[in-house]
Amino acid sequence: LDFFLQYESVFSEALSDAQAVLKRLEECREMDASQKEALVACLTEAGEQSVFKKLLSKVMDARPLDAQPLDAQTLVSLLKLFQDGNPKLRAALLEGEGGSEGALQQTAPQESTEEGEALTARLLGRREQLIQSVTQLSPIVEFLEAAEEEFLTASEKQVVLDCCEGSSQREAMDNLLRKVDEEKTLKAESLVKLLRAVKA
Repeated sequence: LDFFLQYESVFSEALSDAQAVLKRLEECREMDASQKEALVACLTEAGEQSVFKKLLSKVMDARPLDAQPLDAQTLVSLLKLFQDGNPKLRAALLEGEGGSEGALQQTAPQESTEEGEALTARLLGRREQLIQSVTQLSPIVEFLEAAEEEFLTASEKQVVLDCCEGSSQREAMDNLLRKVDEEKTLKAESLVKLLRAVKA
């Protein structure tokens, strides 16, 4: 639930039009009928709250015996219906899914570029937090040396190892962020995926 609160403004904006949300739900074929019913029931309830607030309240107040319980995964599924053409939303969902394969699937080159730029901007905005979160470089190097080839491309792996070699934590993170932002030799989602894997 922290994830929903962290990106509340992004999600609220994406679901700002209740009629558009209902229309998209009607057209959706991937969602279970029970999930759709729970969403529609919540959306049609009277109230002053925004669409997202209303849905989030339903998720937080869900009880096992509710006739139409609404869970967090259903809310994520709904948000995914609106991620095309909305790089901020795509980037937020990508982070929420922990870089899983599904979140990393790209649809069109332009969208993936926009998504990468949005994620890069967020990484740069948290530069100090990222630097402070990496207390040692050895786990990164050890993880990469043992990781399967599919985890990062060979060139990205080499970029990370070069940044870590003979550097302090701050220098290494600065170098990695520069590779993402300026040199474009490392994808933002690859860096996120790596840092998450090392923390896990």
